[in-house]
Amino acid sequence: MQKKLISYIILFILSFILPLNSVLAQDTAPIPQPPPNREIIPEQTPIPLIAQPDDSSIFQNDDGFGKNLKLFAKLSENGAILQSGVNWRIFDASEIENGQMSLLFKSERAAANFNLKMGDYLIHAAYGNAQVSETITINSPATKTLIFEAGALRLKAAITGDIPIIPSNLKFEISANDGEINGKRIIAENVRPNDIIYLNAGTYNVTSYFGNVNAKVQADLRVEVGQITDATLYHDASKISFRLASEPNGKAIADVEWSVKEQDGEIVYTNLGAFPSTILKEGDYAVIAKIGKNVYNRDFQVKPSAPREVELLTSLY
Repeated sequence: MQKKLISYIILFILSFILPLNSVLAQDTAPIPQPPPNREIIPEQTPIPLIAQPDDSSIFQNDDGFGKNLKLFAKLSENGAILQSGVNWRIFDASEIENGQMSLLFKSERAAANFNLKMGDYLIHAAYGNAQVSETITINSPATKTLIFEAGALRLKAAITGDIPIIPSNLKFEISANDGEINGKRIIAENVRPNDIIYLNAGTYNVTSYFGNVNAKVQADLRVEVGQITDATLYHDASKISFRLASEPNGKAIADVEWSVKEQDGEIVYTNLGAFPSTILKEGDYAVIAKIGKNVYNRDFQVKPSAPREVELLTSLY
């Protein structure tokens, strides 16, 4: 019972210090194994994997005496042994000071060996944003396989009506609800479309940001063990560009000071130039163009659509 309590304590602590509204589709499929001889970091960018352990990979105590502990990891009980991307930490579970344990050893090898003195330890493993920990008592050589009980998310977004969005205009944020009011904890930020994000099984809140003004949408998505969940989020928004001219479709006037206001008067966008553009959520807005002492304005409406232009004419004033 004490060992389980210790495991829960350290996993709660590590969740803070380690990197770990409509939906078009949410499908699951068997989760792919990472490519051989490649390592996955939380942003899912592959980097070369450190060589697999040999005799030199065994971590020893200063006195050179101890019991060998071999560690392996799986995404699920019936899954294959992971060959890359696992980060191991070994803590001393015999002493806890101020709710913390001493970090003794760490390794980035998927299959790791440690030479430990007899005693109690806590093993922590991370795979992307998935984490697992378990206590173990060492009194003889041992082999341990930790099960992440993890899956993954792969995210996309589109404008309502299945209008595609340029990937560079999108990013996602993944949060976990810690059971408190407004107690969401960010798990992953700046996630790009089609990134594979490994997570412990459970329900996560996903926010999709389209541009950097006010177009965003949220959804709760379920991650299943050993499965990759594909989801596409819809945005009720559009990319809008502006131009000021003396006549319809005339030459755009340069050096214009632009600002866009929502109905409540809040300014959500400003720029200087001839052809500014931004992404706005569905709603009613007013655009103001200022050049010298002259000020021009126009009300306009944003609806889900392909990119469009809003033109202001000096000849109307």
